[in-house]
Amino acid sequence: MSAGKNTINTVLKVGATAASIAQISKIKSYPELFGSPDQLETTDLEDTMQTFVKGVEQVGGSLDFGFNHDMTAFAAYRALGDDSVWELDFGASGVDGKFSWKGSCSVSINEGAVNGIREMTLHVFPSTEIKPEAASTAFPTT
Repeated sequence: MSAGKNTINTVLKVGATAASIAQISKIKSYPELFGSPDQLETTDLEDTMQTFVKGVEQVGGSLDFGFNHDMTAFAAYRALGDDSVWELDFGASGVDGKFSWKGSCSVSINEGAVNGIREMTLHVFPSTEIKPEAASTAFPTT
């Protein structure tokens, strides 16, 4: 049984290919990676309660990552291609897990307030399934 692990050394990397992935910015937050699937109703007229089977897994539209305001990172994310390779590493060198996928992104500058920190949000739109492995394993030829 695990005592739990903290989020220290969680790193997001991206590149045109798995061999070229690198960290563009440090992140402050990451999204839920594996959403719940749709429920497809299978109830028939003989059932006394609804029955379901699992449908397509939902990620909620985009994977949103928070980070501190950085115009160099803003420009780098905006310059990425539509089929970039992404990897999220948990723990130093991914010791607690690596997750990878392909997709495109957009980046937005968040609202501000008195006595606040300027922040941005990276919106990543997956075009493949999220795989619980390193990008070099999941996408070896890209």
